[in-house]
Amino acid sequence: MKIGAKHSPASIARISMSLRGRPTWNKGIKGIHLSLASEWKPNLGAGLGPDHPNWKPPLQRICEYCSKPFERKPWRVTRPGHGGRFCSLPCYRQYKSLHESGLAAKDWVGGEKTYRGRDWKRKRLEVVEIQKGKCANCGVYVGPSLPVNHIQPFRDFLLPEVANHKKNLVGLCQSCHMKLEWQVRKTGS
Repeated sequence: MKIGAKHSPASIARISMSLRGRPTWNKGIKGIHLSLASEWKPNLGAGLGPDHPNWKPPLQRICEYCSKPFERKPWRVTRPGHGGRFCSLPCYRQYKSLHESGLAAKDWVGGEKTYRGRDWKRKRLEVVEIQKGKCANCGVYVGPSLPVNHIQPFRDFLLPEVANHKKNLVGLCQSCHMKLEWQVRKTGS
């Protein structure tokens, strides 16, 4: 028989007669013959919901944004996030945009500060040229995109001109920079 060809009605009848009394491969209960399966009927409703020994009733909550009452399962209330405080994700997002953004955000540190002074680009290129595009620590060639870092952090200075002094700048590859940062954080100095 060709692949993809359909069975004739006679062959379908023969196949179904040969399979009578046997469970199909994806139905029925494994290890139990069909004649026994009619006697064994699982009670699918038993042990679900309030009948289950570990069942806990939902907790009654009030949404912190819209003040509507809602229900949550205890396991969802204890999860991190908005599970027990808000009735829905839109309420959570609205609340967060009004009460936990900008200066009121828990992790606000004043925003990203990338300004390094008027001469930063020129000073950076000078360091790259002096080091010929190589890492000062391991000597690997990075080229003109060599990251230039402050030995003493930029934030410790009041004036950018003092922070960007040649003696305070060093070109390090990304790997060496991360190792140095880890050491500084580990030792605290």
